[in-house]
Amino acid sequence: MSLVDATYLFKRNNTYYFRIAVPSFYWDKYGKQIWRSLRTGDLKTAKALVAELTAKWLNYFRTGENPPEDHHEKITPEASTNRAHNLGISEQHSPEEFLEAATEQSVDMLNNGLQALKEMKRPGELDFVAISGALAGSNLKLSGALDAYKKLTPGKWSNLDARAYDKKWRPFVRAVNDFIEMLGKVICKRRVWLQFTIFMLPSIVDAYKDTLIISANFDETLLAMMWSKDVHFQRNEWIQSRLRYQDMKHVADFVELYHAPVKNLSKTFLTRLGKGDEERGTQDYVDRVALCLGDMFPGREHIHCSNKLSDDKDYRWLLDDKGGQRVITNPFGWNTFKHCNMAVFLAAINYDPDTNDRLYAFYGITKAQAKNALCYQMIYQFLGRTMIRDKDKIGKPDDTGKILKVVCVLPDEGAAEAFQGLLGCAPSTPLPIDFGAQPKRGRPRVTKSVEKKREEEKLKKQRYREKKKAEQAAQMQLE
Repeated sequence: MSLVDATYLFKRNNTYYFRIAVPSFYWDKYGKQIWRSLRTGDLKTAKALVAELTAKWLNYFRTGENPPEDHHEKITPEASTNRAHNLGISEQHSPEEFLEAATEQSVDMLNNGLQALKEMKRPGELDFVAISGALAGSNLKLSGALDAYKKLTPGKWSNLDARAYDKKWRPFVRAVNDFIEMLGKVICKRRVWLQFTIFMLPSIVDAYKDTLIISANFDETLLAMMWSKDVHFQRNEWIQSRLRYQDMKHVADFVELYHAPVKNLSKTFLTRLGKGDEERGTQDYVDRVALCLGDMFPGREHIHCSNKLSDDKDYRWLLDDKGGQRVITNPFGWNTFKHCNMAVFLAAINYDPDTNDRLYAFYGITKAQAKNALCYQMIYQFLGRTMIRDKDKIGKPDDTGKILKVVCVLPDEGAAEAFQGLLGCAPSTPLPIDFGAQPKRGRPRVTKSVEKKREEEKLKKQRYREKKKAEQAAQMQLE
């Protein structure tokens, strides 16, 4: 085989491929490498094809003229099947077979395709389609689907005249148009999410002899709680002995906690504050906290975070030009702000009820444990980006002789109580903000008249007597 053949020709599963490195000034257009299937297993034919392609691409890269035609195959079921065969994926499985198979079997079904993908430097769309078994989605719109249905059912109401025929179809046309209009309003008003809950099983690390998991407060994480029934975790003593500290309780005396006077920062509270508009309520909440902190700590440098608007933009922070620095909610590992001695965490982070139910059903993880793992541990890490992590400065006097303390501002009472427990510091102080009367949790109290109570008691006794009679009748039948 010639040098050109060895450089640009590649064979896999009895199919030859052309590949060529791309100069850096063409990376945006082609990527770092170009791969094309020659669709042949014959070496002589492949050599001829690769020589032609090599000459064309090299000339184009040198001169920038006459770019080679680079047609991609149209994605069809036939093309996908042929590509799968060329890639050595001969065994095909229907979607039903894949979904009904056990986890180990479904992984085996994908194994050949994943191995083929691993060896490709720059796979094309058709390669992905062939490996996954997927096909291009239909471009048929909802309104077009109704027209297609009409064509597929020419005999429907064929005995009617044109006017009566249109009258029969009119309700369906109107329903489709109304649905499209309604869906457009929903999507324009707010983002629509399709949510999945995915549980990672311990078997994901079965292929490894040793697995090292590095995490702060690992015992409090969801991973530890989910795997603890099947996995015995052992501390790495070598790493543990070399840590500067095991937790942040050694700085407890040099931390001041403050919190917004809210029981639980939730969508319900923010929607009520915004008079039915959650985003307006969130901005109001953030503004009130910012104004309060501006009066209490004027000009003090701090990091802060909050949730985002539905268009993925940030809420306004009134102290951005007065020492504020916006940071993401989970800046794990960041050391940039360890000189900063104030942090403000105002993000509302809660699992939805369905996820809480699944966590409890599958793993026995309570709502409180999930809240701690998701929200409070995130707050713990966020506040740990500050001077709390700098043992050489915290608790030491500054140039004026004042002891440097870190101010931590939390979103609600629950977070303040949890963080106090994690840190072992003094109780949190509520910020002097009036959010108005907050409704008590649970069902509202209902005042009942004496007659109503007597009637309910009478019905209760009647139902009890009927239940006892039914039980006695069933017992007599068994005897």
